[in-house]
Amino acid sequence: MHTVRPSVGSIEGHILSTLALEDVAILDVAQHRDIFPDLDDTAWRHAIERLAVKGWLEPIRRGRYLVVPRAGVMGWEEHPFLVAAAIATHDYYVSFWSALAHYGLTEQRPRVVYVAQSQGRSVEHRFKHWRYCVVRLSPKRFFGRREEMIRNHLVWLGEPEKALLDSLYRERYGGGIIEIVKALARAAERIDTTRLTDYAVRMDSAALCRRLGYLMEMVGLPDAERLQPHLGRTPQVYLSRLLPKQPTFFDKRWRLYVNVTQEDLLSWRETW
Repeated sequence: MHTVRPSVGSIEGHILSTLALEDVAILDVAQHRDIFPDLDDTAWRHAIERLAVKGWLEPIRRGRYLVVPRAGVMGWEEHPFLVAAAIATHDYYVSFWSALAHYGLTEQRPRVVYVAQSQGRSVEHRFKHWRYCVVRLSPKRFFGRREEMIRNHLVWLGEPEKALLDSLYRERYGGGIIEIVKALARAAERIDTTRLTDYAVRMDSAALCRRLGYLMEMVGLPDAERLQPHLGRTPQVYLSRLLPKQPTFFDKRWRLYVNVTQEDLLSWRETW
């Protein structure tokens, strides 16, 4: 079933046709203005407003719109990672639980897209049926990303190693400690553990190194010992920052209060 939208005028049709030819999925009013040198600023602005009112452009945030294809069927929606790229106001990459799901490291498919951003505030947006959570990382921790082609458009994604580390560093955005452990175990054949530990040291967080080292050894990943010189002097570090601070035991090797039973941490293996 096709969505019936109001007809468009000649200028509006010219804009839609050109955007289709240029394969523009997300319209940036400022960035794409140069594609239409034949339109003056007033005609351009009014045409964009009319296309939005008629449903051919869907506002994402100020100055950015989702371009709805003419053959769009009822319920059609663009890939959420493309929308995330439009929502970001600074350098970004999709990370945390969203990237873990993209790489197949978790069977959970959250209806939220987590976006790491180098500047600005940590904020949330809603667009259609998705929630977009923009998480600010300090400049020294904003690294480990790569471009990937999604529906003919380049999108920045955190590398698998960095997505795991971001999730462990900001656990609430990674689906919780058990989901992160599961992802780490599933990643065993797909990640470079040397890169993983190098990135962990580069994150400059002794607490992260302790948590990662403990979990790497628990699931049988190599190279955990490379983290030993970077455990710092922080007196109390808990495995999970979200769960109650009632440790089941203290791990002397990693100087870590383990406040989750190993049975719970590995419960996913029963259905794996």
